[in-house]
Amino acid sequence: MNDKYNSFYNQTINQSIEKEDSIALDQCMDLIFAWCDVLSIPREAVRHQYAYQVWDQANDTTKQYFDLLLNTPTFIPQMGDIAVFKQIAGIPVGHVSIDTGKSDINNLITLDQNWDTIHYYHIDPKTGARIPYTRVVNHYGYYGCIGFLRPKLLPVGDDVLLNQIQAIVNGSGTPQDKILKIREVLK
Repeated sequence: MNDKYNSFYNQTINQSIEKEDSIALDQCMDLIFAWCDVLSIPREAVRHQYAYQVWDQANDTTKQYFDLLLNTPTFIPQMGDIAVFKQIAGIPVGHVSIDTGKSDINNLITLDQNWDTIHYYHIDPKTGARIPYTRVVNHYGYYGCIGFLRPKLLPVGDDVLLNQIQAIVNGSGTPQDKILKIREVLK
């Protein structure tokens, strides 16, 4: 997951991401659609009219590809988890973003698009419109975040897994290093 997320981050940071609706350019959902594309998860798993509905109206497809994890006072999201914000003052349609892996118990730190568009936007040279872009946001708490969608690891065929483990066993390194690598493959 780390390699996929890091590659995705490097390709999208400070970019305007548009995936589906050119009438509503570069929304938070567009960033999530792009993340789903990278993970080979169908967009239907998260597609709703409003961002808060990703949580409130999670369907069977959502649950097929994601574990829904309620935000609690002790929960810390992992890199690649999708944070879902409920309807609150200032964000009446909710919001979605992607955890950077830098969040802790006090600070939700995510990759966002269309968060605080008053200050963070590009100007479209043709129309003069403000176009949001992706950036890292420290939300300084978890206010409004109802929960997280954690992508489920898609099963790898046993033969592929066995080949990966065999390559580690036959490779160089100490037995302890090999065990750590095998544990990483089995996650």
